[in-house]
Amino acid sequence: AEYVTCFVLGVYANMRSLERSKEDTVIMFRSCTPLAVSLLDFAFMGRQLPGPRNLVALLGLVAGSIMFVNFDTEFQMEGAAAYFWVLMYFCCIVIEMTIGKAISHQANLSLACAVLYTNGLSLVPMLCIALSAGEDPSSFRIKSHYGAVLLLLSCIIGCALGFVGWWCRSLLSA
Repeated sequence: AEYVTCFVLGVYANMRSLERSKEDTVIMFRSCTPLAVSLLDFAFMGRQLPGPRNLVALLGLVAGSIMFVNFDTEFQMEGAAAYFWVLMYFCCIVIEMTIGKAISHQANLSLACAVLYTNGLSLVPMLCIALSAGEDPSSFRIKSHYGAVLLLLSCIIGCALGFVGWWCRSLLSA
């Protein structure tokens, strides 16, 4: 339940981030997630901290992000409020990645099961978010065969992305 909650909140926060900020800002925050995940892996999963070479690379990302913030006109005009949704996205995705690793190690799920559980359990909360955000329920109807093909294709691509994400998570540390 915690994983799905973080996943759904992360998707929502990502959409809000992209709506309110530049893509560069979202990418900059996203690039700092490996360092945060590695610290949570160390604190909660008993994993080793990154080695010196990896730590220098991760800190280089953070240094680049700090420089980005110093030159970001959005931040200069609005202050920290400019980064609210991006920070929410960052927190959700870091927690989601950490919980996902713990779940995959404890439950011994296959990659296919992890992807199907994530996507299947997220359907209802995502539908609720869409409806509460004012999406028109009539827009959920498929109006042509072309629309059905596009929907099926997007589902396949989404599941493939989920599979690759879980696969990478099972092979790599942060």
